Amino acid sequence: MQITESREGHTGVMALSGALDTMSAAALSTQAIAFCGDGASGIRTLLVDLTDVPYVTSAGFRALLVIRKHTELASIGVALCGFNEVVADLFEASAFDSIFAIYPDRAAALVAIAEPGPA
Repeated sequence: MQITESREGHTGVMALSGALDTMSAAALSTQAIAFCGDGASGIRTLLVDLTDVPYVTSAGFRALLVIRKHTELASIGVALCGFNEVVADLFEASAFDSIFAIYPDRAAALVAIAEPGPA
């Protein structure tokens, strides 16, 4: 799996490419925790873009829960986007779609989680 990190204001974006499975899950959670830090990084929301992820296994779901737990402790929100039909079905069947904020694509997610500017 390839993981590309970027920032959009106070949103940290991690774009994933490849299967989110046993081989990649630990690396994802480790990299996400390092990327977000303890909240001092200025990241207020972590957006995980799964546009190029063909499927997610139970190990991938566990990695996402580890990331969610860490971000909650650091007062950082977490959102997911870019599900294909297979990934969307897996999230629905496992009820993970009720745990995470999910958006159809990165653009929609960034608009939805953007903080209002100064008045």
